[in-house]
Amino acid sequence: MSKQTLMQLNVVPEGKLPWLDYGNYLRLQRLFDALPLPDEEAAENSFLYPELYWFLTDIAGLTLPFDEATIHYNAFVLLRRGYKSERSITAMDTQKAKRIYQFSYDYAKTNRPDELEWGQSISANTFKNLTARQFLEEYCWVVYAAGFKVKIIEQKFSALQKAFQDFDLRKLAKMESPDEALRIFNNRRKAEGFLKGAKAIHREGFARFKARVEQEGMAALKALPGIGEITQKHLAKNIGLTDVPKDDIWLERIARLCNASNVNSLTEYLADEFGETQNVVDLVLWRFCADNAWKPLGFDSLEAFLNS
Repeated sequence: MSKQTLMQLNVVPEGKLPWLDYGNYLRLQRLFDALPLPDEEAAENSFLYPELYWFLTDIAGLTLPFDEATIHYNAFVLLRRGYKSERSITAMDTQKAKRIYQFSYDYAKTNRPDELEWGQSISANTFKNLTARQFLEEYCWVVYAAGFKVKIIEQKFSALQKAFQDFDLRKLAKMESPDEALRIFNNRRKAEGFLKGAKAIHREGFARFKARVEQEGMAALKALPGIGEITQKHLAKNIGLTDVPKDDIWLERIARLCNASNVNSLTEYLADEFGETQNVVDLVLWRFCADNAWKPLGFDSLEAFLNS
């Protein structure tokens, strides 16, 4: 590819100053290192390009088309710019953090009590007692929730479950194609990825797979088709493997608005303060944002609510 062509792909504003803080620089580096080149055969079925695209648009704030060559090149440009070695270190605004948590918890308790109860029930015993069907349900949910509006997933998930044989591992292993699932969500990459992952688990045997996940941790989950850097955390927390937040766009935004150094520091503080798990903190904060729950309170954005 010529230099002129590469320059046409670039959307990073001119300059030499670092674009990312150290934490996000490391996240980008991990994503980039795992990425196949755009012209490699593996790139066609890679789930990393959508995840990297999300990072470049929502975390780095770039505007770019969903094109593998463009995504690859601009990630490379950001890495070449390095990271901000000097950053102003400010204390977390704990009052803001506690305020949004309290509103979020009250919202979940009133409007999503079953979801809140489910989140509070997750523990190490959840993983200990995890069945193949339960795992596949969470695996499918996480694959489809990535990049899709949660309201759409909620409306169609029961139909998706039926299309995937009610997550019966033996029946999934015999499925020749995900055509029925494609009639519900026309996303071949997600459908084929989930089915491929389910068949791999069947070949290994669920008991062996589960034992390996317990030993290897989130790395074993990340190896599944459709699971990446962020979604491995989502799946891990949902199955009770570990108490960890998923650093998605909403949690990243709240952490930034509260001057928290990262999502983990925010959820750790709130979990200690309110005697909940990080999983519950993540769940109620995410739900508050996903439902735009600040609007009934008279605010037009999360920023307006937190800065009031």
